[in-house]
Amino acid sequence: MKTLNNLAIAAACSAMVFTLPATAADKFSVKVGGRVQFDAALVDSEDDLLENFSGSEFRRVRLFASGAGFDRLEYKVQIDFDQGGDIGFQDVYLRLKAAGGKFWLGNFNQPFGMEELTSSKYTDFMERSMASQAIDLGRVRSFGYSTNSDSVWFMASVFSQQNDEGDGDQHEGVGTAARVVYSPVHTDSNVIHLGAAVAQREEGDFGGVRYRTNYHLMDNRIDARNGRLLGDFTFEEGPTQYALEFAGAWGPVTAKAEYLGLTADTDGGESYEVDGAYLNLLYTLGFNPAKAYSVSKGGVFDRIKAKNVWQFGARYDFLNTELGANEVESESITLGTTYILNPYTRFKGEVVFAESELNGSDIQEDTVLQFRTQIDF
Repeated sequence: MKTLNNLAIAAACSAMVFTLPATAADKFSVKVGGRVQFDAALVDSEDDLLENFSGSEFRRVRLFASGAGFDRLEYKVQIDFDQGGDIGFQDVYLRLKAAGGKFWLGNFNQPFGMEELTSSKYTDFMERSMASQAIDLGRVRSFGYSTNSDSVWFMASVFSQQNDEGDGDQHEGVGTAARVVYSPVHTDSNVIHLGAAVAQREEGDFGGVRYRTNYHLMDNRIDARNGRLLGDFTFEEGPTQYALEFAGAWGPVTAKAEYLGLTADTDGGESYEVDGAYLNLLYTLGFNPAKAYSVSKGGVFDRIKAKNVWQFGARYDFLNTELGANEVESESITLGTTYILNPYTRFKGEVVFAESELNGSDIQEDTVLQFRTQIDF
């Protein structure tokens, strides 16, 4: 059955790619592309909780078709192939230009978090920060509206909380999210970026957070969910989430930081609190990264259109989760370099030092040396 479902998804996407030009060649544009990210890692793990191993994986293999038509419509269909043979939807949406902005309908990233909305092709490090992983909203079925001026970008959405594996007869749960970006300075040499986001969810299938300590080959995630490290609990209502963003670029130097949080009340009257932050510092040789910043694309740094560019970066990030007297704390330091051979080919190398504690006692400590080869087209 899984094979049939995968074939059906692939056939539907192929039909969309190849039939649009035939039926509306004079009105529709079609672009086909994708990405491949291959990772390898050497791990030294002192684990009381998880078993982590050295190894390799295809981190992402994706194909997409996108385009525009009739002067008002934009669309994208992107599918992901994982190493287990499954095929899943990523971006699958239609956008309509109207009312001074764009209406979105489909499956897309919710307006929450600068790092989360930055494509994995352009993130500073191989993995997003622990806070972004744990307190993200990701891609879900939703309806949204976005608009922007020269220095302001805004988007709001209403989204479903039911994932692809949910019971179709089950109440999906509904969430809302909104994000605003203000960039008073964005020239080819300097950028100042400020942003804020908030989201509210019904309880739905939310059961707490889990995350990896910036190493994807990790066998399991740090699990601060119901029935795991913090014990058994249920929520009275869905969580409220919030995020504050800052980014700046001054010549070859770039700094990015976010503080993200989540709060919810349990049926037992206790407060479930999650908060975390990261700080990225980057030095770029051969290109001014301010040129890659775009307000209209959501206030994110995009493709570096240059050859033979080197980047050297450092990140500190942490994440804390509290429930009553119990607390899980994680922190990591990542040191990395990226070589951009051309705008579509990157090589990354990183060393990650990460540790986690439960109520002050060590539960996980890892040192990871990891590498990525990436090409997109």
